[in-house]
Amino acid sequence: MSEKSASAQIVCPILGMHRSGTSMVTRAFNLLGVQLGTDLQPAAKSNKMGFWEHRLFQFLNMEILRMFKINPDGYDMYPLLLGLQRKLKGFQMPAEFEVKLHNQLHKTFPYDCWGWKDPRTVLVFTYWRSFLKRCGYTDIRPIVVFRHPLACMQSLVRRGDLVRVAKTLGIPSVENFALSLWGAYNQILLATVPDGLYLCQEDLLNAERQAQQLHRMSVYIGADRSKEAEIKKWINPKMDHRQTGLNDLPKRITQIHNALLQRVAEQQRQFVVRPI
Repeated sequence: MSEKSASAQIVCPILGMHRSGTSMVTRAFNLLGVQLGTDLQPAAKSNKMGFWEHRLFQFLNMEILRMFKINPDGYDMYPLLLGLQRKLKGFQMPAEFEVKLHNQLHKTFPYDCWGWKDPRTVLVFTYWRSFLKRCGYTDIRPIVVFRHPLACMQSLVRRGDLVRVAKTLGIPSVENFALSLWGAYNQILLATVPDGLYLCQEDLLNAERQAQQLHRMSVYIGADRSKEAEIKKWINPKMDHRQTGLNDLPKRITQIHNALLQRVAEQQRQFVVRPI
């Protein structure tokens, strides 16, 4: 395969909080033609359909978080995660390292359209966007994925890996910690990604709203819409495991969720679904 110049490539970072449907959306975009590379994290019991995460981005995101004394899994206090955004403005890795990284990206992703997903990217996207632009990638098309905060919280609690972190940080309620993380990640997304395609996981799992979302996804990257049928077969509506009855959310979380829904509504008002 002949290598493409950076300026001729479409780069699609898939951004979203842990347990928010980013794996599902990443695979859907992969079926639409977004190349993800080969060194992907294998599926696991907690995500049997695959993570679709390239190890290069996992490693680098964790290293950047460590540099700023943030938990490398991306689980940390709300003020620290928001404060990181100020520190990342103007931040650059050592010049020699960035040259090597640029060469590695050029070698690993010689495609017309490529992308990556790692939830930690949300926290350091300010750096990635700046770095990609310095490397000559001018067509960056972020994709933001979010899920109802209660569903995300319940999924995180079920997985169990927040218990240890919450205990270390002195946070008595794992549920509140999960909601705080959801709020921090999505507040950061609203502030740092005004230009992305916003997708709600629940819309993709809803039979009545799914077609419009798949059409929006195809148009966003200029993909062949014939692939949408294959995505419909792959998406499982049963992925939404949310338990109803827990409706009381902190005001701040509700406001952030409403702002995300508003972004989707604004984009959809300008969009007309056409038959394939």
